[in-house]
Amino acid sequence: MLMINKQTSENLGKVLILTGIMFWFYRNNLNSMNYLIVLVIIISALSAILMKTKLFTKKEEQKFRRTKVISLIIAIMIMLIATTATIVINFVDEIGADSHVYDSPNYQDEKFNNLNDTSVSTGNFFEVLAEYLVFDPSRTPNSVIPTEKFVIQELTGDDVSITWF
Repeated sequence: MLMINKQTSENLGKVLILTGIMFWFYRNNLNSMNYLIVLVIIISALSAILMKTKLFTKKEEQKFRRTKVISLIIAIMIMLIATTATIVINFVDEIGADSHVYDSPNYQDEKFNNLNDTSVSTGNFFEVLAEYLVFDPSRTPNSVIPTEKFVIQELTGDDVSITWF
């Protein structure tokens, strides 16, 4: 028989609530929030695992030890991102390539010039973040997108078929 104590019941409740919230985010096309939740869960799990190693099992306060572990995890993640960015910048040919001559009346002095004056206003960081994550009206289409049934064509010999999804 499965024995469920109070701690297990509380943890199961937290998992169910978090799963419900993540499904709601998914259903409302807010997957970026799900990515943040998963990132927090990964960092918490890594910190819990690392706190049990000999490196972090000294007789310190739990909060101080957890801060050290989370700082280490964040530092490693920043180093991985910086290393990946450095590799991409140095080895991807499209980045930093020579500019080409473009056949456009807007291309002058080795750059594209806008026909209209544009201004960049950043606004409040949190307002822009909320606008991007939550209130973006272009997140869902304004009308129903028509669908067509996919029919597999019989090909013979050297026939080529292209399907666009």
